[in-house]
Amino acid sequence: MTGEDQIIRRVDRHGFIIDNVKTTRREFPDVNIVTRQGDLMHSVGENGTVKIVRQERTEVMLTTPKGFKPREPCRTESGDILVNLHNEKRNKIVRYQGETVKEDIYKDDSEKDIVKNGDDLLLLYENNN
Repeated sequence: MTGEDQIIRRVDRHGFIIDNVKTTRREFPDVNIVTRQGDLMHSVGENGTVKIVRQERTEVMLTTPKGFKPREPCRTESGDILVNLHNEKRNKIVRYQGETVKEDIYKDDSEKDIVKNGDDLLLLYENNN
């Protein structure tokens, strides 16, 4: 996506444009990833949404809890979505099934934080081992 025209462009590995989607308002995606199905998924921190672009249409996949901004969405093999939710004080990972929270991950079995709190960026990837 370019900041000048607010258009998300999906390109193939050779640089050819596959499709375009115009974003609404001054909404700039925080991160863009391509799902296994070839759809473009991105988070928009300013309005707390994770969106997916399918067949030149943008759909809201989920809306995060008030006070949290989404970052780094990751679609899992099972079809769930992992999202890093953060604010100035808390950083956590949430597993969504559709729009429903399936798991809220931020403490281990000993009740210790597993991610550093604050505004640090977490990169999420599924380990298929």
